[in-house]
Amino acid sequence: MQNRNEQSPKSPEIRRNQGRLISNLNKYLESQDLPIRMEPEGICRGLAVMRCKYILENREDEYYAMLDKISDFNNLKGENDDEVNHFVVQTLIAFKPDLFDSTKKQKDALSNIAVGGKPLNASLQISLITTDEKWIAAINNIDLQTDEVMLLGSPTHAFSASRTKDGKGYRLADPNSREGYVDYPDAKSLVAALRKVAEASRFIGELALDVEIVRKPDAGERAVPLPNAKQLFDSYRDSKAKCIKEGTKIAWNELSFACRNDGNIDIVKSLCAKESSVTNMLTGMSIANGYDNSEIVKYMLDNSKTLGLKGMLNNADIQKVLIETAILKGSYKCFNLLIDHNETKQYYLAQALSKEQASTIINIAAGAANPDILKTLLNDYTERATPLLTANELAQIILAKQKTPGSTEKLDAIETAIGKKGKCGLSNTECVTMLLNQVQTSNQKLSDKQLFHYTLLAVKTNQPHLVTLLTDTISKELPKKHQKHLFDSIHLSVETAKHTDYSVLLALEKAGVNHSFQVRGVMKEKSGRSPGVLLSIGIALAKFTDWVKGIDQKESLKHCEEKFKELKQNFKAERAARLIEEPELPSNTEPFEP
Repeated sequence: MQNRNEQSPKSPEIRRNQGRLISNLNKYLESQDLPIRMEPEGICRGLAVMRCKYILENREDEYYAMLDKISDFNNLKGENDDEVNHFVVQTLIAFKPDLFDSTKKQKDALSNIAVGGKPLNASLQISLITTDEKWIAAINNIDLQTDEVMLLGSPTHAFSASRTKDGKGYRLADPNSREGYVDYPDAKSLVAALRKVAEASRFIGELALDVEIVRKPDAGERAVPLPNAKQLFDSYRDSKAKCIKEGTKIAWNELSFACRNDGNIDIVKSLCAKESSVTNMLTGMSIANGYDNSEIVKYMLDNSKTLGLKGMLNNADIQKVLIETAILKGSYKCFNLLIDHNETKQYYLAQALSKEQASTIINIAAGAANPDILKTLLNDYTERATPLLTANELAQIILAKQKTPGSTEKLDAIETAIGKKGKCGLSNTECVTMLLNQVQTSNQKLSDKQLFHYTLLAVKTNQPHLVTLLTDTISKELPKKHQKHLFDSIHLSVETAKHTDYSVLLALEKAGVNHSFQVRGVMKEKSGRSPGVLLSIGIALAKFTDWVKGIDQKESLKHCEEKFKELKQNFKAERAARLIEEPELPSNTEPFEP
């Protein structure tokens, strides 16, 4: 094998692993006041697809030059870099297409990337669990060409392979690799490397891989045609093969693994025809549902009687799980299929749309962050439910506290939609907007305290889009005097400001929050500008004061709430003393009331 030893003249060593790239990119994006952020958990699929694009455009060296540029943060300091911005957006489109189109999932990412103005697609797609020996034979059968890319995926990771320039070996590019890629002389050594990648993710048993062969959209006919996916699967399958996540109960068999992508529909049909376990088929259907593979789910629903699934699908608990999973996973196509399919429609209308389940269902949809699903549900509760819910009932349900999957505390739907963090910095703004509008158009008006609470949640979770939305809502819904007192309640320490996104601090400032001298210095530092000597001294003094007082981020935000209560009392005292000549607010909009 051969490592890439060429090094950038600006960098003492090659460091192309995605962890470093993500960290530097996020620092750069924050310094440019761009609210997009890369996921700290990894963007492997996005990087794999981007490498695929660059190879097909004969620009692989440019791809690695971009990684080298990003890997050294000194290269990113200074003015806005359009090339880096473009790379970030395209990587995000490939990694999380649902950020830009809520009807799509990561499996649809390839078609979002174009070469020569035409979208990419897989000429061959297969999901297979089999022995290393059979994988070697399968890869040799595929016979990857120098102008093609093999996108590869394990259950939790994505990488890519291409031919070496001599057309004999393979170049494996793992986004977790420090070097960026490693060359291997043949399929045998490539599969051995793929085995190590799987083991690094703690997968044991047979090797489970998704394979997509990608060619240029205008590529001519191959000298030797690609094998048919079904024939390839039948030739190299191992019916007893399993891939297991070490130390967990997570296990994949060939049916459940194939159900992860609609492209395997013919393979799934073949496996179902031979499958004797109804439980295995239902598991496969549930997995397809979570991945939004509506073709597979529809096939199983349409053929439930033939496949022996009819009895289980008549169970209300099974229908409940299917519909709630589609909502929870944001599976837009499967959700629309399930709510109108003969097998599950009646449960949806009679049970899921009942007033008793409405709070749970809406809360799940709010957290899933798919605005199209949430919009459908809100409409259906007022147009298809029995009985129909009124606007006031729906508002009360939105504000009702519920425990949702993965949460240890009870939250209302708006709190759930705000969540613990945004997706790549692009917050769940559409869902929060829908929920706020639903409440505001009813008699259940939001109080000053509720709006203040939601704003602080958005600040704590570093979501500038939501901070802007909520401060705009405050400016629109509350009288000027109430707005001033509310924004005066927000006072961040230097340490809190350092942990807060620049875009959030800027949104608060634009809304009317009067940041301290020292916090403004932090903002200048975050924007990449020198804060000046006086501000630097002020920051140093404030750091010492914060240390003495023991103020950390959490305590600083708690201080906002305490100051809020204090201002509430001052406001009431002022109003009583001055006998403000304005009509009293209705009781449910009394400023600063619980």
